[in-house]
Amino acid sequence: MDSSKRTSKQLKTILLCFSLLISGIVIYQYQDVYAYNFEGNESYYTEKCKSSNLTKSETETCQAFSEYLKGKNSDVQSSIDKTASLLASDQLSLQESLDRLDQITIEAENLQLEVNYLQASIEELEVEIAYKEGLIADRMYESQSYYNGNVYIDMIFGASSIEEFFSILSSITELTNYDEELILELNQDKKELEIKEAELLERKDELFQLEMQEQSLQNSLLETIDSYQDDLDGLNTLLSELTSDTSSIDQYVQNAKNRIAEEERQQQEDQNNANNNNNNGGTGNSGGDSTSDGSSSSGGDYGTGGSGIVAAALSKNGYPYVYGATGPNSFDCSGLTQWAHRQVGIYISRTVTTQLASGTSVSSSNLQPGDLVFYTTDGSGSASHVGIYIGGGQFIHAGTSSTGIYIANMNLSYWSSRYIGARRYY
Repeated sequence: MDSSKRTSKQLKTILLCFSLLISGIVIYQYQDVYAYNFEGNESYYTEKCKSSNLTKSETETCQAFSEYLKGKNSDVQSSIDKTASLLASDQLSLQESLDRLDQITIEAENLQLEVNYLQASIEELEVEIAYKEGLIADRMYESQSYYNGNVYIDMIFGASSIEEFFSILSSITELTNYDEELILELNQDKKELEIKEAELLERKDELFQLEMQEQSLQNSLLETIDSYQDDLDGLNTLLSELTSDTSSIDQYVQNAKNRIAEEERQQQEDQNNANNNNNNGGTGNSGGDSTSDGSSSSGGDYGTGGSGIVAAALSKNGYPYVYGATGPNSFDCSGLTQWAHRQVGIYISRTVTTQLASGTSVSSSNLQPGDLVFYTTDGSGSASHVGIYIGGGQFIHAGTSSTGIYIANMNLSYWSSRYIGARRYY
């Protein structure tokens, strides 16, 4: 029983370790996919990935960079949505504030009517008060005639306040009941005047505060809206650039994949042809059988070696250039060089890059007719064009759809400044 338990524990331990190992491998592989240091190096990778000569490794890197950019696109779009939402919210708040300010404007117009009414009432009261003060003065002069002097008049109108004025008048026993009523009305009118003046000031202060409060809110909202709008414009510009870069890089990556797949297919085809040739006992069929493209698989028509390659190539001088064509009626540059070699029983790879990678390196001073000469014509610095040296400083090549196949002078500055190297396959 104990032995069985130990065996079970050991088995569980082994399974756990195996699971951890598998998880570690998966995690490592997952991390390795995102091991590129793209953050902060976007410009470098954007330029690097917009190349027509990406290697297989570079293609994988650029595909990962494209996924990274798409992630950034998603982040930027989220920021745009959030900023747009905040902008819409503040614009709504601004509209609500503008509506409140319109209401305040209406209230101000109504208040102005009240102010005008109060002002008219105050003016009427002031006239009434002046009239009643005149009546009281006349009455005082009449009462004072008994005393042959102005003592009471001086006392009354020298008072420092309404209360003192009223107190003095009330103490004069000579005043009639009419005089007392007149004085009371005058006192009430003056108090009413003070109340209305205070009310007018209070209403004006209230209106001023409301206007200042709404104006301050509007200024703050406008500033925030401008900031959000600037952010939104910047984010939209960034999103547009990222989307454009991503689309462009995806196209370059796809083109590179197609080119690499074609190169690998052609290499496999060349290898199969070479194997078949070896199985037949030589580099060509002694009977001069024709290949599938109408060319001869032996050197019977053009000769052998370098001279045969030159003869085959010269036989196509003036033929049209067609991208991707390998003969016999049209060619691109590497299609012509491959076809000319096949005519003398030599199988070489299909593309400029792979043709430069094989064969025997030849210095420019040791060039012989039949050697391949390579140039960089697309500004990348890498080989992008190939021709066949025919001697005398000249080479034949498939140029463009405008020039077709023609003979060029290697010593011209255009070609000499773009020369990369040479390879020999015979």
